[in-house]
Amino acid sequence: MPLYGWQKKVLCDLSVPGARVALKAANGSGKTAFIAAPAALWYALIYPGSIVITTSGVYRQVKEQ
Repeated sequence: MPLYGWQKKVLCDLSVPGARVALKAANGSGKTAFIAAPAALWYALIYPGSIVITTSGVYRQVKEQ
């Protein structure tokens, strides 16, 4: 998938064991589709049996996404 440089950097930063990464970005910038979802799937595939927890600011998003 095509990524902006900042998106690639965030994903690379997340791949470091024990990493703690904070991301501040505008609405609609691709945080969910290009950062959160791929990172959650990657982690679950790399660490079988792991648990990936996600949340959202609004219940509707938790339920629908």
